[in-house]
Amino acid sequence: MTGQEDDPGRPWLARYPTDVPPSISYPRLSFGGILDEVAQRQGEAPALVFEGHAMRWCEVHDLAERLAGGAAKWAAIEGTISQGART
Repeated sequence: MTGQEDDPGRPWLARYPTDVPPSISYPRLSFGGILDEVAQRQGEAPALVFEGHAMRWCEVHDLAERLAGGAAKWAAIEGTISQGART
C-alpha cells in the first residue's frame, strides 16, 4: 500500500510504488522553452537513439527551430491554414 489509495478520483495512485509521488511540479515553460534549456545544458548528450543512430539535444533543438521557422513562414501557427494545404 502506498498511502495514496484513498483518492477515488485517481485509483491508479494505489499502484504507485511508495517512492513515487502522486504529482510533481513542472516549470511554467513552453515546450520550446524547455527544449532551449535542455539543449543549452545537455547539447552534446544523446536525446534520441533509434536503430543504432543517435541524435543529440542540440540537433533536436536545431530541427525544432527550423520547423518553427518554416511554420511561421507558411502562416501555419495559431490554427491558420498553411499555404501548402490550399487547393
